[in-house]
Amino acid sequence: MRGIALSCLVLLGSPALAEPPLSRHFGAEQSCYERVYSDSHLAQHPLQRVTHIRLTHDAKHSGPFGTDGKPMLYPDAPEIVVNFWVALRGYPDMYNATGFCWPEGDGMGCGLECDGGQFSLEDRGPDQILLKINNEIYFHDCDEGEEVLTAEPDDKSFLMTRVESSLCALPE
Repeated sequence: MRGIALSCLVLLGSPALAEPPLSRHFGAEQSCYERVYSDSHLAQHPLQRVTHIRLTHDAKHSGPFGTDGKPMLYPDAPEIVVNFWVALRGYPDMYNATGFCWPEGDGMGCGLECDGGQFSLEDRGPDQILLKINNEIYFHDCDEGEEVLTAEPDDKSFLMTRVESSLCALPE
């Protein structure tokens, strides 16, 4: 009897049966996470350049695509496609780029198109994710462009909260 209980314990703790990282955040439904920093927060962090950050995922419009031509949905797909948006102090518009994320440990590793930089995502509860920038993020439409976000000193990690899908419209 002890052997059966131990076997069940081993199977329940098996990574093969565990839920894929961040699957409750990215799946068949559209998801949108964002953080808009208040003036008082920015006054307390004068070196922080990010004023608004958003990450969106729409499974219906992002590959990879299966043999039937329909998008493969996470966690069955090897990666998900996200759109990364950021507004910086002193810039009137939001920068954006497409990124690809894949399971990595307990979270996801992500990279922006055209060597635009890398970031990671971590689960922080049912409605929150933590985005951590690895080094630099470039928004440059796949040609030589400017570095607009460096992961220092106050632009390293961003706790974002899920917002309603109606708020996931593309920023203007």
